[in-house]
Amino acid sequence: WELDGKIVSEEESYTYNADYGDAGQHKIDILISDGEEEQENEWTLTVNKVDRKELLDGIGGIRVHEQDIVELSLPDFKKYNLEYTISEPIGDDNYWQTGYDDAGTYPITITIKDREFSASKDVDVVVIDQDRPPIFKPIANAWLKENQKVTIEFEANDPDNDEIEFYMEPLLNGASLKGNKFEWVTNYDTVNKEGGLDKTLNKFHLLYKPFEITFTAKSKGSEAKQSVLIMVKDVNRAPVLTELYPITVDEGQEVIIEP
Repeated sequence: WELDGKIVSEEESYTYNADYGDAGQHKIDILISDGEEEQENEWTLTVNKVDRKELLDGIGGIRVHEQDIVELSLPDFKKYNLEYTISEPIGDDNYWQTGYDDAGTYPITITIKDREFSASKDVDVVVIDQDRPPIFKPIANAWLKENQKVTIEFEANDPDNDEIEFYMEPLLNGASLKGNKFEWVTNYDTVNKEGGLDKTLNKFHLLYKPFEITFTAKSKGSEAKQSVLIMVKDVNRAPVLTELYPITVDEGQEVIIEP
């Protein structure tokens, strides 16, 4: 067997493996001999050119959110006898676990090569900010009596240093929320007596009413909630006697006094 005039094999069969760089026409000759007679045949082999640089055309940039995993969609470079490198932060293992502080645009260079060929392509990986909810410190429940004031100051911080706004629901009568400070001034009508059980508890001065308030800390599109239970005790007020004015009657008249 001869390839382009060079002996390449003396076996019964010959396998030609076209390598990159072999594009063009090649002549394969075979000479068969039994020692007395010879038979020769010739083939023309055309090897089409493969532009391995085009392999990079299918690789594009990607957009992910913080905490997502970044992996580029790559062709099978080994099939084309190519090695490849990927710049950081992805790296040659084609794997990047993003974190909450990685928002931004990252230019990535992909390089393919063998001993005689090299090509590169730049793509952008865009990591989109993923807003984290505020961290709300626990709020203790509160106990007070009617006509007293309760004050609660919240503590919350945002991992992304975004501005925090506070809200509450429901809005109680006499309550106010300014910044992170909640105040509620109760009155003697805060605890309403409803039903026989309330009246029985009130008789023994054990009547409390629970008021549940939900506070919300918001920053950008995220929020955190905390519910607080405020227990208000009913205050039994002394009866008020209306002032009695002097009464003048004649002897023998009946006097009825209703305080």
